[in-house]
Amino acid sequence: MIDKADLERMNEADLRQQVLMPLFTRMGFRDVFEYHGGTGEQGKDIVMWMPNPLGERENYAVVVKAGKVTGRARGASSANDVEFQINQSLNSRYTDPVSGDRHRVHRCWVVASGTLGKQAVDAIIAALNPQIQRAVQFVGGEKLWALVEEHLGQRLILQRLQEAAVALEQATQHHRIVAEIRGGNVAFGIEPKHPNADLIEPLTVGLKWAIPDTNDGAETRSALDRHRRTGAGARIPSDFVTVDWPPPLRPFFGDHPVSVGLKSGGRIIRASAIVSLGDQELARLDGIELRVVQAGEEEITLTNADQRLPWFLTLIWNRLAKRTQLQFVARQMGASAKRLLEAARFASAFSSPNCTLTIEDADTGLWLLSGPRPALNMDEPDEHYLQLLERLVIIGRRCGTPVSVPDRDLAPDEISAVNMLWQAVQHGSVATRVSGVDLAVRPGRAGDFLSVIEEKPTTTMRILAHDTATLFGVELDLGQVVRVIEGMRLSADDTERLRHAGDPATAVHVRLAAEPDGGRMTTLYLQWLNEEQRQSVERQLGSATDGHET
Repeated sequence: MIDKADLERMNEADLRQQVLMPLFTRMGFRDVFEYHGGTGEQGKDIVMWMPNPLGERENYAVVVKAGKVTGRARGASSANDVEFQINQSLNSRYTDPVSGDRHRVHRCWVVASGTLGKQAVDAIIAALNPQIQRAVQFVGGEKLWALVEEHLGQRLILQRLQEAAVALEQATQHHRIVAEIRGGNVAFGIEPKHPNADLIEPLTVGLKWAIPDTNDGAETRSALDRHRRTGAGARIPSDFVTVDWPPPLRPFFGDHPVSVGLKSGGRIIRASAIVSLGDQELARLDGIELRVVQAGEEEITLTNADQRLPWFLTLIWNRLAKRTQLQFVARQMGASAKRLLEAARFASAFSSPNCTLTIEDADTGLWLLSGPRPALNMDEPDEHYLQLLERLVIIGRRCGTPVSVPDRDLAPDEISAVNMLWQAVQHGSVATRVSGVDLAVRPGRAGDFLSVIEEKPTTTMRILAHDTATLFGVELDLGQVVRVIEGMRLSADDTERLRHAGDPATAVHVRLAAEPDGGRMTTLYLQWLNEEQRQSVERQLGSATDGHET
């Protein structure tokens, strides 16, 4: 963020453009324009306006001075110089850059980035006539800084960050400096701009150790040894190391004492994890982006924890002992049924005691590692959970809509809905016991419907409809269906209503109630029946009742 010293060092142009114009805009002034320079300036460096309490336009001119204003009679930033600009500003009109209208200036501010002391202000006021004195206000030093902090604090932080980003990006021709801000600390690193950067412009940072024989020194030596072996991060206090920076980086770090952080890794490997038993592949996870977290002489650690998946794995491979540790973590997050099923099958396959784990490079097909199943602290998934996920994947595939599983335990009625939908898309029909069915008899067909009912009160009805279902907030299109209704009877009241149905343009709503031994409704999903079943249903539709479900 800009500080008071930065403000006082600014030249007048930067003060106008980078500080005062954004400041006045944030303070609520309108049409803030730089008027400095040219024959029409007449003392005005910035012009702007603001409605007064009565809503009338009040025009302002700003006289800007970089640094302090003195009480001297002559010279730039002298009392005489400022008084001359004030008189010019208030005694001449200016052209509005937006409307082109000519406006009289009502008020004049004198703004200085440095000290605007009493001696200077008194000298300026004494030279002005009383009417102009009432229209002038002075803003300098402390007062200006208070306004900057109040109105521009956060904006200037972002501005400085943007300036710093440009400077760090241009640190050298082939390398950039990267910075990470966290917890009040700033960590710096050096990153190549292209693959050949280190060959063209090798940057060598010299480190000279001076680790004392103290408890802190012993901890530092232990951290360095761990870093050598495993690549684990190590932080060396500034008292224990002297850094010799390469020439391109000296302007940034110079002789500042720094704590040195040693870390390794960063490379991304696209891979697949495969569980097999003998020559049989049991399960696999594709699309894994393994990042090398740390790598030392003896051990390398990889993880895909940064990927947004309902699971991640961490591999620790000890090159000397030829030993692999695997951590497979399921995390609570709403995810697609397909991804959850892949993870569940992987965990289930991994429970086989004699299985083999292979990590395969997705780009080359080479095995990064392969060997007997490493120790893994993970429960085998419940077979009912696996079946539920398998059915959700089939439902999504058949309906052409991916299904995501919510991040919570599923209610019994949700599980029942999944099983019923799976029955529909897998077999093309679902049969249920029902106590009643609401129908809307199509306009003008009440008589035909009634004749069927009166001939056979418990006749089988076939009703053509279009069906949808909502699962976990996602609507699934189930296409055309035929409802086959059996063992149900129309009530006497609804029968009477059909006889007296008046408006042929309005559907008549009735309810079929189940017979004492129960009613039955079978829903046939036409798009998932086989060809023979579909043709049979279409033939039977010729005798279907002319109604539809409500």
